[in-house]
Amino acid sequence: MVLEFFKKSMKKPLNEIQAVATSHKAGLKRVLLSANESGCSITQIAITDLKAGEVAAVHVHEDMQEGFYVMSGELDIVLDGKTEHCVADDFVWVECGTRHELRAQTDVRVMTIGCAKN
Repeated sequence: MVLEFFKKSMKKPLNEIQAVATSHKAGLKRVLLSANESGCSITQIAITDLKAGEVAAVHVHEDMQEGFYVMSGELDIVLDGKTEHCVADDFVWVECGTRHELRAQTDVRVMTIGCAKN
């Protein structure tokens, strides 16, 4: 159930958002905020769960920046061929045009934030 406050705000309990497959065919995500809800350059905020061993294969966003906040677990994020090992409470920002890949080392929960580049 989405609760709206004064038609300018909303509240979505995570456990009530249906999990869907990611576009990278790794893990499941729950979309907290979509582009049509944001009213700004945010394309999506989602909570993504990956199982140990799952990989979101190398890809590039030419017109979107992406942030990853590790909520629990461990993963490696490969940025233009350089591996960054990430644990809970780490944050990584990926600029447009950066080749990146996510590799879950353990079961991991990540908040993903997409932002269209102007």
